[in-house]
Amino acid sequence: MFIRIPLALLLCAAVTAGCTGQDPEVFAAVDVSPSPWPAGEPVLEIQTSTSTTFYDLAELEAAFPLHDGTVFEPFEERHLAFTGVLLRDVLAHANPGGASEVELIALDDYHVIFALEDVQIEDALLATRQAGALIPIDEGGPIRVVFTAGSELGANPDMWIWNVASMELR
Repeated sequence: MFIRIPLALLLCAAVTAGCTGQDPEVFAAVDVSPSPWPAGEPVLEIQTSTSTTFYDLAELEAAFPLHDGTVFEPFEERHLAFTGVLLRDVLAHANPGGASEVELIALDDYHVIFALEDVQIEDALLATRQAGALIPIDEGGPIRVVFTAGSELGANPDMWIWNVASMELR
């Protein structure tokens, strides 16, 4: 039911747009989804060999500088504006010590593994917002990794991971 309501609302918006003669893309930009993640609930778990840290969305956005970026999203095949924290900032704070790689794991258990040396030179964002709004789960939120133009990691579409729930440094 969680996903049916936003889809029903989006369908109503599309029908309304068709009936009024307005551009349906105007309605597509409206966030009709319920809250993307319960406030105060952990949204990201970071595991190292010595500790486990949890962040909710507000803590994550307050703990690190926020960065804005417009990136070409390969699955939607268009430019989208995202806001988030740099992956390398989060990893530096986690103090990986002897870690050489990080595994990012999504809510559906999809995972990617990056060499730490690769993500430390990239401007990959742990995006928490798209066009200024929190990213709903059904649109890849609450956290998704996006890559800036020219990113070597981002050139591989398999490395674009959304619904990120945890990171493991090893």
